[in-house]
Amino acid sequence: MHDGPHSRCNKYISIVYLNSYAVQARDFENKAARAWLWRILMQYVYIDKERAGKLKGDAKAVSRMEKLCGCRIAFEENGSISVSGDAYGEFNARNIIYAYGCGFSEKHAELLAKDDYYSDYIDIKGLGNPKRIRDVKARVIGTNGKSKKYIEGVSGALVSVREDIIGIIGSVESIGEAKAAIMTLVEGGTHKLAYLRMEAAHRKHKAERLVMR
Repeated sequence: MHDGPHSRCNKYISIVYLNSYAVQARDFENKAARAWLWRILMQYVYIDKERAGKLKGDAKAVSRMEKLCGCRIAFEENGSISVSGDAYGEFNARNIIYAYGCGFSEKHAELLAKDDYYSDYIDIKGLGNPKRIRDVKARVIGTNGKSKKYIEGVSGALVSVREDIIGIIGSVESIGEAKAAIMTLVEGGTHKLAYLRMEAAHRKHKAERLVMR
């Protein structure tokens, strides 16, 4: 059992990695054996029940994800979501479902099917009491979403704040910039310091790109 692409999100996702098995289901003559093997070879994704229910109720979104990743997505009786297809398609599908479970919209989560988009997650459940977690979330979001919007505007990354996890989607550079600001706020720093650190990282990346031209 693997903890998933981001072990800090164990609450939301757990994936079985068994695709490296050389044996194929068609090698089994017994139908029950074939079905058993295919279920093992599938990857099972567990996300927040509310988000899973919302996704299950949107047939068009599920169909779009399946076409995008070339995978079959099914909702199991035990609450898990199974993903079956080739290795690359499954990789994209689980990342998309994972991001959706962490609060990103379908449109934003589906960006992870592109080669130049990545994701990172900050687990804040270890901060202690619920009040502390609420305070941190409020600081990252800001009044009327001002802080979150500014972080997204400067870094170019997308940020989601849900339950006890903060998700970031974007390029490697944009994720680094957004994370610099968010981690400063999580650790108790001021918004001014958080923005200064993010802006410094942004200027550094911009200068590096100019040198590489």
